[in-house]
Amino acid sequence: MENIQKQFRNPWATLAAGIIVGALFGMIVLGWWLFPVEWVDAAPGDLLAEYQTDWVEMAMNEFALTGDSALAMSRYEALGEDKADILIAAGVELGAQQPEQFAAYVMAVEPDNVVSIVQGTPIESTEPEKASGLAAFLPVICGVAVAVLAAIAIFIILRRLSSRQPKDAPLEETTVETAEAVEEGKAVAAPLSTQDAPIAQFTSSYRLGDDLYDDSFSIDSPQGEFMGECGAGISEPIGVGDPKKVTAIEVWLFDKNDIQTVTKVLMSAHAFEDEAIRSRLAAKGEPVLAAPGEEVILETQTLQMVARIVDMAYGEGPLPPDSFFERMVVDLSIWPKNR
Repeated sequence: MENIQKQFRNPWATLAAGIIVGALFGMIVLGWWLFPVEWVDAAPGDLLAEYQTDWVEMAMNEFALTGDSALAMSRYEALGEDKADILIAAGVELGAQQPEQFAAYVMAVEPDNVVSIVQGTPIESTEPEKASGLAAFLPVICGVAVAVLAAIAIFIILRRLSSRQPKDAPLEETTVETAEAVEEGKAVAAPLSTQDAPIAQFTSSYRLGDDLYDDSFSIDSPQGEFMGECGAGISEPIGVGDPKKVTAIEVWLFDKNDIQTVTKVLMSAHAFEDEAIRSRLAAKGEPVLAAPGEEVILETQTLQMVARIVDMAYGEGPLPPDSFFERMVVDLSIWPKNR
């Protein structure tokens, strides 16, 4: 479940999933169920071959009775662009059953090709061939491609506008927990690098009772270019009952130029010392014993993040000592690689 959630933090994965779900919903629910296509008033040229033959026979018999050449031509034109081919196909049956009436009808509608049609020989067209196959659908394909690209561009622009911070403001988010830590006289560790300021800095805070704790932050370059995301969330609860007793919190870093999300797991003392729990959580990321001031480094192809535990405290209760967190404040600072 955690891996799926991390994948959807990737904007491209979210966009692809949205397009797929939207296409399926539109085709199945709207197209087939709520608003199915209903064909009415179909032209003779759209009928099955056997019904097209019936149409030609009806027009032939009508012409034999009325002798109206204009009406015969009107019936013939209703067969559409492939009318000559339809007339040749119908002639296989009608020419054998009523040869004289069929020849007379052909003389009225195709006087220049009587011999070819009666003999069932295809007529050589002097008109340029029209696009067929994939070429016929090329305008539709181009239109769909332009619409998809436009949707992608709008999505990226809106995402950047919503996540971009003012350039004249410090790239840091202050939380209530951080303020409380300062008021209580607890030291806040200095950034890892005192020479270069991070391109992004966030504070993620957890407090007992926040069962939906799952922070994520967008990482943008100073020029406003989207570079990736980072965050923190619940990795493992312990015990039963509400609220959740969180024994491990994971911090993660996603780089748009990398193919994976790097994760490390901040574990309580009890979880870290328990071989079974530590082995199980190792599958999510490198286990780290949580302690105030502890720093862990996460690196991707182009980014480096330092996750620093600014403040933490264990909860008290019937569970083993130091087994779940009462609160935790983590500072997430990001630098570009090779800075």
